[in-house]
This record gives sequence, structure tokens and C-alpha cells, in this order.
Amino acid sequence: TISAALRKAERVRICYNQEMESHKNDKNKLFSELYGVLNQKVFRYIYFRTHDKNVASDLTQTVFLKTYEKFDRLRRGEEASYIMTIARNALIDYYRSRKITIEYDEAAPSVNPFIPQDDSPEEIHVAKEDVIFIERVLQDLPETDQEIVKLHAILEWSYPEISKHLNLKEEAVRKRYSRALQNIREIIIKLYPDYE
Repeated sequence: TISAALRKAERVRICYNQEMESHKNDKNKLFSELYGVLNQKVFRYIYFRTHDKNVASDLTQTVFLKTYEKFDRLRRGEEASYIMTIARNALIDYYRSRKITIEYDEAAPSVNPFIPQDDSPEEIHVAKEDVIFIERVLQDLPETDQEIVKLHAILEWSYPEISKHLNLKEEAVRKRYSRALQNIREIIIKLYPDYE
């Protein structure tokens, strides 16, 4: 009976270990898929704010490392929202640690992923000027509206994604985006009266 109990305990231990290994493999597979889908999105989100590829790469890695550590506790279907919240918090921590005020760096467009580097020098110059112009126009908007415009128009996030990320109702995001576009148009008309 003692040997039967030991054999049963050994079978339970083996089953438990197999189940844990299977769970670990499932976790790694799910995480790998999520990483594949969201890695560039997180990188662009961070890069667009830091204008530094190395910082964006490091912070993106940090975001996914923190996500992996908490992955078992996340509710399925909410991983993307969680990851983008971690990305936002990582940016806040980055700026706090360096006591940096967020300003536009005119050198940044030279390595901007939105500017094709294989174009002619003239096309690259025009693209850089466009980025500078967009940044100047956006800085006249409230911070939340800037964020919504960048996320939707530039990074191509959906309204539901932005809604979750900024903790706003989806309808509020749509209205703010629409109002921001109207304000942008007015700003452009002020800067370039012949635009109309």
C-alpha cells in the first residue's frame, strides 16, 4: 500500500509536470503570436514620441519582457490593451528618469521610419519637411487630441484600440478626432491662407 501510494504520487507528479510543460509551451506560443502582431506597433508608438531608434527598441523590449512576466495573469483578449498601457507607462518612466521635456527634435526626421530612406535626396527632404510641418500643426492641439490623431492617422490604430488605450469611450474618441481634424484644417488655413 505504501508502494502503491508512492507510485500514485509519482504518476500525479509526472502528470503535473507534463501539464505545466504543456502550459508553458502554450504560453510561449501565444506570447510569440502576440509579439509578432504587436512588436512593430509598439515600436512605432514609442519611436514616434522619442525620435530615437535605440530608445524605442530598448523600451519595446522592456514592454514585452514585462508583459511576458505577467502573461499568465492577463485575461485573454485584453493583451493588446495591456501591452499598449505598459508602453505608455514605459515612456512616462523614460521621460521621468531623464527629466526630459517632450520637444520636437529637428534631427529626428533623418531616421524617421515614416520617411523612406531609399528615395532620392529631394524626396527625403520633402518628407522631412512634411514631418516637421505635421509636428508643428499638431502641437497647437490639446495633448489628448494630438495623441488621438497620431494613433489613428499616422499609426493606423482603430477607434476601439485608441479608446481602450486612452480609457475614453469610443464615441468620444471619434468626436475628438473629427474635431481635431477641423482644428488642423483651421490651423493650416491660418498658416497658409491660400490653402482653401
